[in-house]
Amino acid sequence: MATTEEDGTTVAPQDCKLGALMMDISRGVAGIVMGRDGGVRVQLRPLGGGREWDADRVRHLTPHEELNIRCAARDEMLRRRGL
Repeated sequence: MATTEEDGTTVAPQDCKLGALMMDISRGVAGIVMGRDGGVRVQLRPLGGGREWDADRVRHLTPHEELNIRCAARDEMLRRRGL
C-alpha cells in the first residue's frame, strides 16, 4: 500500500487521482500519477516527461514542494526552447 510520510496513514493506489503530483518516498522523486497497478503500486512519470516507473510508497507533496517542482520543470522547458 502507498503510505504518506507525514502522518503514516495508508493511501490506497485507487485514492491517488490520475494526473496528481505525488512524491515517491523510496526514490525521493516527484511524478505525475499515470495509473495504478494491482492495488499495491502507482505508476508515476516525471513532470517534464520521460519513462514511467512503479512506486509503492507515495505521499502528497507539500504546497512548497509542489511549487518548487513546477517552477523547476518550467525553467527546464524554457531552457530547452532557448528562452
